[in-house]
Amino acid sequence: MGPAAVLVRPGEIRLEDRPVPVPGHGQVLVEVSAVGVCGSDVHYFTDGRIGDFVVEAPLVLGHEASGVVRALGPGTTGRLQPGQRVAMEPGVPCGHCRACRRGAYNLCPDVRFFATPPIDGAFARYVVHDEDFCYPLPDHLSDDAGALLEPLSVGVWAARKAHIEVGSQVIVTGAGPIGLLAAAVARAGRDRGRGERRAALPSRPGQKDGRHGSGGR
Repeated sequence: MGPAAVLVRPGEIRLEDRPVPVPGHGQVLVEVSAVGVCGSDVHYFTDGRIGDFVVEAPLVLGHEASGVVRALGPGTTGRLQPGQRVAMEPGVPCGHCRACRRGAYNLCPDVRFFATPPIDGAFARYVVHDEDFCYPLPDHLSDDAGALLEPLSVGVWAARKAHIEVGSQVIVTGAGPIGLLAAAVARAGRDRGRGERRAALPSRPGQKDGRHGSGGR
């Protein structure tokens, strides 16, 4: 058994002991080490829905996660071994649709995504996840840093979508984790030598500006 934080209704999370899941074909069992709190988790907690995704049954939240592989399911390749630390990409696509076949698996209409109803997320001691979407963490990265790789990827995607280059002038609206990581990606250009100006602004009146210590200016 292992504990899990279960959203039972909007505004109420209950700790429950749940059986340790058994990895299926191509999956691994991961003991969760660190999980971030995304804005989507907050929306599900407060409102019980995001658009068409409605919490209709108890749901475990959390999708920004790292952990340690504890067991291998049948059909795994040996790329991962028990005891190995990993970061988990939270969405597992079907692999067969048109989007997946052209390499845009993030657009898969049948993706199974942590903490998106009805798929449980990672606020639990143990989860099972596809081996292909677990990535080994080097020793110099902490568990917390591993959990930040998923939101960091949002910042990288935003920079590519906006065609940010060295020397670009950038403004990031919103100084939460995603905003700060987007600013950090922009800052990486400066650290390569020529730099750009950037700023992170709170997205709501009265929201505390989170730039201090982040390097945004």
